Amino acid sequence: MAATQYNFKIDEELKNEIEIAMQATGAESKADFIHKMAIAQKEANESDYWIELLFQSKYLSENSFKSIQNDILEINKLIASIIISTKRGKNEKR
Repeated sequence: MAATQYNFKIDEELKNEIEIAMQATGAESKADFIHKMAIAQKEANESDYWIELLFQSKYLSENSFKSIQNDILEINKLIASIIISTKRGKNEKR
């Protein structure tokens, strides 16, 4: 497989991390990777909805609900950061 050519200025470590993440997700391009991350964010939001329903239905204790909800919030922050970083890298020119 040929090495990926980058047409933007971004720190080398971030380039490596984006490349690893793209390979891990099976993304064929940065746009595809961003799309996959957006889908992951939607899935996390849907999970938050279902967790809320489980809590309201008394299937989850308040402690469990708060813990899981906090985890989902952190996952969403992480995914949002990945999307923003990848978009910045995609738009920066050398």
